[in-house]
Amino acid sequence: MVSFKFQKGEYLHVPSGARLLKLNGRGELLTFVMAERPLALMCLGHESEYCEVFYGGEKYMIEERAAYKMEKEDDRAR
Repeated sequence: MVSFKFQKGEYLHVPSGARLLKLNGRGELLTFVMAERPLALMCLGHESEYCEVFYGGEKYMIEERAAYKMEKEDDRAR
């Protein structure tokens, strides 16, 4: 069973400079955008080592290793 870093519906931290990818049905790169600033995006689902996210009105894929778990507010206070 594959273990994913993010669960569907969970927010992930995307650092500035990370690439958000548009892939075709065969997993080939069509285009990409680079995050100009840090982003908080919701995981919509998974495809292999990628997490699908919604950004700028469109769906993109981001490599799970390029994103980080969001800290919970309770964790920041400690």
